[in-house]
Amino acid sequence: MLVIATGVLEAPSTTWSRTSSPSRSARDRDGRAGGAAIAGVVGSFVLAGLAVAAVARRAGLPARVVLAAALFGVLSHPFGDVFTGEPPSLLYPLGSGVPAEPVVLSADPTLHQLGTFGLELAILWLAAAYCLLQERSLRSHVDPRAILGAGYVPAIAILPPPTLEVSYHFVFSVLAVGAVALVVDPPVPDVRLERTRATVAVTTLAAVTVALAGYAVAYLVI
Repeated sequence: MLVIATGVLEAPSTTWSRTSSPSRSARDRDGRAGGAAIAGVVGSFVLAGLAVAAVARRAGLPARVVLAAALFGVLSHPFGDVFTGEPPSLLYPLGSGVPAEPVVLSADPTLHQLGTFGLELAILWLAAAYCLLQERSLRSHVDPRAILGAGYVPAIAILPPPTLEVSYHFVFSVLAVGAVALVVDPPVPDVRLERTRATVAVTTLAAVTVALAGYAVAYLVI
């Protein structure tokens, strides 16, 4: 049967065969490129996981805590698509996802992007509060240098407004503000101390939050 089917497909003309070969080659190249891209993404996840595990072990975090955080990240990741892409098919294979359509925070694509980024920061704040409130006030870990995040506001006149389609320039630059806020005013924190590591993390988060809030206010005003 396979031989007959193959013969039928190839029988109409040699011209069809000649024109189809480049198409198959192109599909093969696309397939190899897609496979390489998938392998690259998976490899980056594996390397990132190993790096996180190494840092967690060095910081003395219990393995079950790291595993719980990893599981939460993996299981919660699809829900981000509710705001940034196609909602997950939670009812698969019974039907479409809930909600069936993406949730739009604003008709303005830039405000929607800023709102989505703000939700991500809010989740990080909740995680920080859970980890730190058991021992001390969250506010005690915020260094005054976090206010330097307000220096990101002039970026609104330099960079194009971010949207879901093009947001890498905004995300990378606003995250960089957190790192700059920690080193622009010496002394540089000594991250060998556990309390200092917590202060670095929370201050970075605070600086990025200030940068986002300032950028959003400037966008609304301008």
